[in-house]
Amino acid sequence: YHFGSKDRLYLAVLEHAHAQALRRFPPDMGLPADAPPETRLYAYVRALLLRLAEKGRHAWLFRLMAREMAEPTAQLDEVVERCLAPANAELRGIVAELLGKGADPLTVARCAQSVVGQCRHFSLDRPVLTRLHPDNDPGSGGIDALAAHVTRFSLAGLRGYADCDCVAPQPAPYLGDAL
Repeated sequence: YHFGSKDRLYLAVLEHAHAQALRRFPPDMGLPADAPPETRLYAYVRALLLRLAEKGRHAWLFRLMAREMAEPTAQLDEVVERCLAPANAELRGIVAELLGKGADPLTVARCAQSVVGQCRHFSLDRPVLTRLHPDNDPGSGGIDALAAHVTRFSLAGLRGYADCDCVAPQPAPYLGDAL
């Protein structure tokens, strides 16, 4: 009754859980805004991995958000606007700084999502990754080691991207049943 509908209650639950996760592991991890962008990227990645790996009171948020992304409800727009967009804007700012002044917004957005994609991959696909590479469990060495890997890989990619004037090769046309 207080929320007016099940949809509004669902949104309030998502917002509350997300706010608690951000309070526990803020994207900047308490760094000053003038910290080097490489350090801020590591903090962002580490915080995201910690939120994704959360085993405590709000661990269900990760599963609920994964379901929301896989099977969006009518609340997805508000969830994105209220919960995800502010942290994503922070990541895009870091990425833009690393790419340099000439980076266009679409490139910045795609590069930022590549960073997030790595974090989600190591979290969502961990059961498969541990079976494919038993000696290289993504959790080996803890979150800090994984955050260092994702940050190092991302920094190398961003630096290479910024320095590259190449164009991605186009795939050969699909011939399908013509063969």
